[in-house]
Amino acid sequence: MLINEWYDHPAMTTSANISLGPGHHLLTVEFYENGGGAVAKVWWEPADVVIRNWRGEYFNNMGLSGAPSLVRDDAEINFDWGSGSPAPGAIGSDRFSCAGPARSICQPASIASP
Repeated sequence: MLINEWYDHPAMTTSANISLGPGHHLLTVEFYENGGGAVAKVWWEPADVVIRNWRGEYFNNMGLSGAPSLVRDDAEINFDWGSGSPAPGAIGSDRFSCAGPARSICQPASIASP
């Protein structure tokens, strides 16, 4: 348990910091109300994702609209999700979209035609 304020008190703000590794994490919030004004708010701020390969932006809609539900560093673009999800628990298995903007430095080359 990261925060334990399980006692009667007026509305207050309590915060904590924790570093999490890559992957999906379960967040559980438990709250009780014992009369008076009940307030419960939870938020988090993700750390910036370091992109070394392909920036994968995943959306829980088919139109790449709104803020991405997930941003991650994809080593390559070579996926076969079938009927699954690109990120179970974060992205649905149907009606999602993804974009992979990237910058690449290409070396000069010549193309030969037959």
